[in-house]
Formats: sequence, structure tokens, C-alpha cells
Amino acid sequence: MTFRQFTALATVAKHGNITKAAQVMHISQPSLSKQLKVLEEDYKIRLFSRNSNSQIAMA
Repeated sequence: MTFRQFTALATVAKHGNITKAAQVMHISQPSLSKQLKVLEEDYKIRLFSRNSNSQIAMA
């Protein structure tokens, strides 16, 4: 896990929303989502559970 991936994970966990976390990090939402997807694939775990209100929770 790179520092950038760790920062992305921590920021999303703090804000509970990928879009808000991306805004705070000054990156695009698709870029942040891709970073999280790569982490999930690399570690073969689900990091967050997502709901229909764009809210996420640690899985």
C-alpha cells in the first residue's frame, strides 16, 4: 500500500463519502474510486460497504 492509497483510504473513512473525500484531496472522484478498487483487488478484501445514498461504511 502506497502512502497515497493510505491517505485515500483514511480520507474516505473520515468523510464517509467518496465524492467529499475526493474534493478534500483535490482529485477527481473517479480517480479516488479507482485507487480504492485497486486496494480491494490487491488485498482481496472489501474495504467499504456502499449504500444507495452515496454513503459508505467500513466493511
